[in-house]
Amino acid sequence: MPTEQKTILLVEDDQVFLEILRDELSKAGFRIVTAHNGEEGLKAAMSQLPHLIVIDILMPKMDGITMLKKIRESEQGKKIPLLILTNLSDNETIDKD
Repeated sequence: MPTEQKTILLVEDDQVFLEILRDELSKAGFRIVTAHNGEEGLKAAMSQLPHLIVIDILMPKMDGITMLKKIRESEQGKKIPLLILTNLSDNETIDKD
């Protein structure tokens, strides 16, 4: 009996970095869904209910922190593990709820 393919949602506005992540995770056997900004990412998260979400903090239309808070407002969203990517060095921004 085949195992279910795990889905990862990648939300990243840097196209080159997004493609690298997508390609490497696809090779590892994951189903990949992508979004280029926080608004697209939120819609994809709620419709796809992925097994993991990888979010960039700095994005157009909706930043990663806001997207994370909105995902956590739903019962399903509270259960999805999230990995936040950033190149920020400002601890105050990184430590936001």
